[in-house]
Amino acid sequence: MKNLMLFLISLFIIVSCNNNDKRITQNSKPNEDTIAIIKKENKFKVKYENPTDLLGIGLAKFQFLNDSIEIFNDNSLENDYKKFHYLNVNEVFYPKFYEYDYGIYFFIVIDSSEKSYEVIINQRETKFVSKSDSFIFESWEEHLKNSFGVRRKDKNQNFYLKSTQLSDTMKIENKLHENLCVMEVKGNWLRVKIDCKYGTNEYINYEQTPCNIYIDECSQSEDLWLQWNNGNSLLLDIFLDS
Repeated sequence: MKNLMLFLISLFIIVSCNNNDKRITQNSKPNEDTIAIIKKENKFKVKYENPTDLLGIGLAKFQFLNDSIEIFNDNSLENDYKKFHYLNVNEVFYPKFYEYDYGIYFFIVIDSSEKSYEVIINQRETKFVSKSDSFIFESWEEHLKNSFGVRRKDKNQNFYLKSTQLSDTMKIENKLHENLCVMEVKGNWLRVKIDCKYGTNEYINYEQTPCNIYIDECSQSEDLWLQWNNGNSLLLDIFLDS
């Protein structure tokens, strides 16, 4: 009888363990609905520069005075839309430029009124934010001139001698590290000089310094023209100053 009892107890333990193993294995694998949700959530990744259908008139630069950004449906700011925590970025809500660790959280501005800026909050949807201390407006001209420099996204993009495609092009040797200092903005054209310090051992003395502070030291750098946008998208990477 004693041996029978021991056998039954052992059998019960084995069956229980097997059942538990099956249950744990099944629960540890997400079901198809869960996988679909994960894929949907991971479809869009917010980057340093994010897609928008328009470039507008400039940028509204969030100043991080609060954790949340209050969005409105109308330019009179009477119809609330939603509040977003500045870290809650996804395909529904994101700025054009995003690197919050460096104070970069800039929205495209389409228009402005007495009380508000009309901004793009994702690829194409526009809403309104208050003209307050929470945002500083910067035109594209100011933004480009205040940058640390720009570089071509396509290294085959042409340089011109004048601000027109009818002008002669200028062949410049492509460098691994390219920085173009913005000297003038004329519509969708930029007059630039090639930064002779960037990518060299000397550059350690100029880091975190806008290139227009030292560009005169590049005496061999010629004035060149190139387009910075093609209407609704940027042709250049912009080294941003927060």
